[in-house]
Amino acid sequence: MTNVRSILSSGANAFLQGFIKGAKETPRGFFAPAIAAWSLLISTADSLVK
Repeated sequence: MTNVRSILSSGANAFLQGFIKGAKETPRGFFAPAIAAWSLLISTADSLVK
């Protein structure tokens, strides 16, 4: 059981470290898909309300 925990925690740590590294290196490119999705959501909601 400890082997499974260590594998999962090391995978989570690696993911978190990669996420932080990517966010520091390319903030605009890293968050661009989220910003594009947010603007699409807002424009779609606005068109449905009007």
